Amino acid sequence: MFIVDVLLKHAKETPDKVYTSFNGREWTYGEFVGKAEKIAAYLQRQGYEKGDIIALYSMNSDLFLACYFGVKLGGFTVMPVNTKLAAREVEYIFNHSEAKALLFDKRLKDVIEKTTHPFKEKLSIGEGGDIDKLLGEETGAFEYPDFNGDDTAVVMYTSGTTGKPKGVMLTHQNIISTG
Repeated sequence: MFIVDVLLKHAKETPDKVYTSFNGREWTYGEFVGKAEKIAAYLQRQGYEKGDIIALYSMNSDLFLACYFGVKLGGFTVMPVNTKLAAREVEYIFNHSEAKALLFDKRLKDVIEKTTHPFKEKLSIGEGGDIDKLLGEETGAFEYPDFNGDDTAVVMYTSGTTGKPKGVMLTHQNIISTG
């Protein structure tokens, strides 16, 4: 069982139970999983492949969570990026990781505009943003990926206090074993 399986299990068993509450907006497990599945389906339709790194550069929010789990549910590797970093540090992480796509908080657009990494696409998160629009569309079904416990699920970059930041790869098994 993987972390996405835990989420899917809760959505099946308690679809009407509140999963998240943010700024007065509540989503049940069922609603939340529906949003994550739409993001997963979209990314799969765009041709990203299992293991492709999708950068997530966003402030904490319910949409951050939907994107995080949507990327994972699609079978891709999610890479959350610290929002307190300077543009040159963010660009280093984008380039070093060879991230294929970027999901970014609209409030961080000024930092993104200072980077030049050649993403296949950049999708904005926030009211009226690309992800917001996507969640209101019919995206079709996603295909549950063939997960392996040794597949990289998340890449987290170190602070780089003694040198350049390093990407720490966490497998699906690493993540579930910490629960």
